[in-house]
Amino acid sequence: MESPHPPPRVDPRIAEALIDSPSSFSFEELAALSSHRAARTAIVTGHAVRLLPNSYVGACHAQSFAARASATLRWLGDDALLSGAAALFAWDALGEAPDRIAVAVGSSRRPRAPDWIRVTRTDVGMPSVMRRRLRVVPLAHALVLGYAELPRDVAEDAMYRAVQQRRLSPQTLKGALEAMPRVARRREIERLVDALSAGAHSHLERVALMDVFRGRPFSDLLRQHTLVVEGRRCELDMYDAATRTAMETDGAAYHANPEAHQSDAERDVLVATLGIQTLRFTYRDIVERPDWCQAMAAAVLRVRATQQGLGRP
Repeated sequence: MESPHPPPRVDPRIAEALIDSPSSFSFEELAALSSHRAARTAIVTGHAVRLLPNSYVGACHAQSFAARASATLRWLGDDALLSGAAALFAWDALGEAPDRIAVAVGSSRRPRAPDWIRVTRTDVGMPSVMRRRLRVVPLAHALVLGYAELPRDVAEDAMYRAVQQRRLSPQTLKGALEAMPRVARRREIERLVDALSAGAHSHLERVALMDVFRGRPFSDLLRQHTLVVEGRRCELDMYDAATRTAMETDGAAYHANPEAHQSDAERDVLVATLGIQTLRFTYRDIVERPDWCQAMAAAVLRVRATQQGLGRP
């Protein structure tokens, strides 16, 4: 009985390269590591996986974001840029890789892409930035374009964190939005950018700023006001300097965080040494009974104004 033929041996130079890098290779790049025959052997044996025409990746990386994004950009050419949620992940602005690779190309192109690629055709010339060997749109453009791809809370949180971490400014976001005439959910993004410009650091603060604590009683509120007391930096969501009244909005996660309770209790005591009274409104209060929050805050401001002889209406 004849022994079966042994499986073809993969050239170790190609095998190591496919393991070492999650980036994609063209056939010629694989062949350049050894020979055309060795490149074909790597493909036949499954060591190199073809994701797209002339885009091969190591089998161990084939399901990864890095490999799929690299293959997509190779396939679509130099004018293609990662966009939306894919660009946000490349910018470390999302915690989980998106299921689909969003990519922007020129409006004259009509590529037939597989389901795991989302192609957007655009006339808007967007700058190209290299991020981890991938061509991506700038962070501001990614936040604007990715907004409609993501659940609202995830998209909003990405914007808040980018501004809070000073990776960009609300003005930069506004400029990116103005540069793109056709953007899904534009009104929502505009309201969010307005809230960021006003100093909101979270969805809850946005609701408080834009919908609850507005109008005459609150027109003099300072947003995100910083105080230093006993050497500690204290950030106040909203502060009425005339009556020395601070107003804080506590998010849903706050109640499950004992450390946050302790830190904020200490802070409230510290600012009280300056004669500042702190009003705290919970997530449930702001969302379920905004009129009550508004009425209570206005009442406290009136009382404290009267006590201090300010004569505020």
